[in-house]
Amino acid sequence: MKAMFEHLKQSDYLVPEESVRHVLTPALVFHGAAIRNNLRRVIACAGDDPNRWRPHMKTSKSPHVFREMLALGIRHFKCATLREAEVFLGAAEEADLPIDLMVAYTLYGPALDRLCKLAARFPRHTLSTLTEEEDHARAIDGSIGLYVDVNSGMNRTGIPMDRTDEIVRVTRAIESFRGVHFYDGHMLGVSDTNERSRAAARGYETACAIVRAIEAAGIPVPELLTSGTPVLEDGIRFAPFAALESTVHRISAGTAQLHDARSQELMPDFGFLPGATVLVRVISFPRPGWITVDCGSKGIAAEAGAPVAFVLGHPDYFVEHVTEEHIGIRIPAGAEPPARGSLL
Repeated sequence: MKAMFEHLKQSDYLVPEESVRHVLTPALVFHGAAIRNNLRRVIACAGDDPNRWRPHMKTSKSPHVFREMLALGIRHFKCATLREAEVFLGAAEEADLPIDLMVAYTLYGPALDRLCKLAARFPRHTLSTLTEEEDHARAIDGSIGLYVDVNSGMNRTGIPMDRTDEIVRVTRAIESFRGVHFYDGHMLGVSDTNERSRAAARGYETACAIVRAIEAAGIPVPELLTSGTPVLEDGIRFAPFAALESTVHRISAGTAQLHDARSQELMPDFGFLPGATVLVRVISFPRPGWITVDCGSKGIAAEAGAPVAFVLGHPDYFVEHVTEEHIGIRIPAGAEPPARGSLL
């Protein structure tokens, strides 16, 4: 990852000097042209049909990016938290555009109560969530749509995909059934492109079988939702999805909005661009060949592991160490470090 994004022009990502002077760091910077490029590439992959995409908004958590999506005709969305749901429903209301929003989490107790309050507060919009258990499904009235959550092999949530009878039983218990949630986020861990495509196809065959089993029980399946960013092309091009006559298939790629280094490794030829950068300042030279910047795991996502970032315009800088408030960067031996207070 050391030489990641060498093809990018640093000039395309510079923040105007008059703005930088007043910006506290670390600061998240959105790059509109790159974001629009990424959104259009996904829609083009989907046959220029924005209805095939239900993007996961946990990536950006941003009304700005959300409005860019609305402008391109996207009306189906997915989010992870109730706060995200409230923000996006409010933004849709301001834009006077009804949306269909899934909270992709199984909610209990006060969280479920709050979702119901959001549905009452924003009646123009369609709101749904996940379920994987009969009693939970029965407890939710028709004001909230429900998707049955299927464990596609990620082993995070959902009914194991080989338990078709259980999936059908839970579906029967739902008052307002919206479809099948079949998120295959574990495909991120398959680095070989051909093997990833084969593994995704095996899962999609099972997903189609589940839809057919639910339909055989006399229950229409309005939607089948699959495919994170690494397999968005596989999901779009899987021909049996088109044969599901009464079911709309959608992909749920989220990282595609802003893109990142891990996705670049997996999809180097898709044409995505980094849509966001984190502006930081150099604050220390603790030892030769090493600089420290004013950003740590509180300011930049670190769950993907090392390295957590690359330094735009400096392919020979390597992020070595991350703590809560600091990032240590190794620079080439003998190189002149940037001045303290300078921006990266």
